[in-house]
Amino acid sequence: MAEKDLYNLSKIFYYFRERYYNQAYVTAHEGLKRFVNDGILQFYSALAQLMD
Repeated sequence: MAEKDLYNLSKIFYYFRERYYNQAYVTAHEGLKRFVNDGILQFYSALAQLMD
């Protein structure tokens, strides 16, 4: 489902590349509000929490 919202995924990839892990988490969490059971967003949300 996150594939439908490429803008949020692009932002998450950018934030990871620039090492803004908290902002990547916030963006992934916002995406999870729209796509609740999306595995990709859950993965990036958890990864951002671990890296932060």
